[in-house]
Amino acid sequence: MTTLVWIAFLLMEIVGLFKVLGQSACGNITSTAVCRCLKNSDGTWKVNCSGLGLSVLPNDIPVNTTYLYAEHNNLTEISHDTLLRLQHLRYIVLDANKMTTLPKFPKEIINIYASYNNIQSIDGAFDGLTSLFQVEMNHARVKVIKNTTFKDNLNLYRM
Repeated sequence: MTTLVWIAFLLMEIVGLFKVLGQSACGNITSTAVCRCLKNSDGTWKVNCSGLGLSVLPNDIPVNTTYLYAEHNNLTEISHDTLLRLQHLRYIVLDANKMTTLPKFPKEIINIYASYNNIQSIDGAFDGLTSLFQVEMNHARVKVIKNTTFKDNLNLYRM
């Protein structure tokens, strides 16, 4: 009986090493997921952080994320590093937040949705985005659009 108790004690200690220590975008063995994440068959991710009341995006979003949904939160800004490290990101939805500026986007982004925000300036936000196809910023309160704002966006079809 003593051996069985000792084994049970050791198992509890081992399990204790793997207890949840925090939160991360998609979760792992030591953290719970903040967002809903779907890994595609090609190894890329769709990450949905919508409607969670987030004031900051998790900084550990998988680097091979192609779709990022972050609408209906309380985001006021996104650090440039958060998105620039997502080199596979093609589609981002930032609608209905409290953003006043747009972050820098990865070079290969195709679709950006940022409607219903408080964005007043988009100067420089689209520089170098040669694959950009669509930008939606309805009711975003942009005050000035310079004639050079979309100079690199030769594939832009819809604004």
